[in-house]
Amino acid sequence: MYSCCSKPKEEVVTQVERLLENPVVTTNMRSPSEESVPLHEEFIYCCGAATHVLKCGPWKDLSKDESKNLPRLLFMIIPGNPGLAGYYRTFIQALYCGLNQQYPVWVVSHAGHCKPPSGMEMIEDTDIKELEDVFGLNGQVEHKLNFLKKNVSKDIKLVLIAHSIGCYITLEMMKRASELQIAKLKNETE
Repeated sequence: MYSCCSKPKEEVVTQVERLLENPVVTTNMRSPSEESVPLHEEFIYCCGAATHVLKCGPWKDLSKDESKNLPRLLFMIIPGNPGLAGYYRTFIQALYCGLNQQYPVWVVSHAGHCKPPSGMEMIEDTDIKELEDVFGLNGQVEHKLNFLKKNVSKDIKLVLIAHSIGCYITLEMMKRASELQIAKLKNETE
């Protein structure tokens, strides 16, 4: 059985406190097992392409819920190739546990980099073509921006975690959408 978060939770909580500039209350330092961590899986169309989304924590549409109880911070993983959300299942569960299950952690596959469930096509059957090349590199950047625009409120701070080509996608997202509230860790020496 896997125990969440091998890094001491105190270190993770300290980093999150810096991001929020508010203390995080920790009451139970025991790590729940991976099996007890809530995980929501959905397949959606984003920019006309099938997209796999895995979510730990609140999996409501964070763009429409006005609840004061929702966290104001979202950890979002942008994968490297092959762009499969499932590769990050254990990681997002461990990160969610390390954050005392207080903040949502989501991973969004690359456009079309998933095996849609039965009855769902790889490309949405629509007359409107949202992007010329949703499967190309530029399209993948726009795909992630479109996902955020449709699913995350503008007032929610983002912690973007990326791997490999996901890092490039993340940097391009930050260039193209300066209005995104990206939480940045400060260097202790600054």
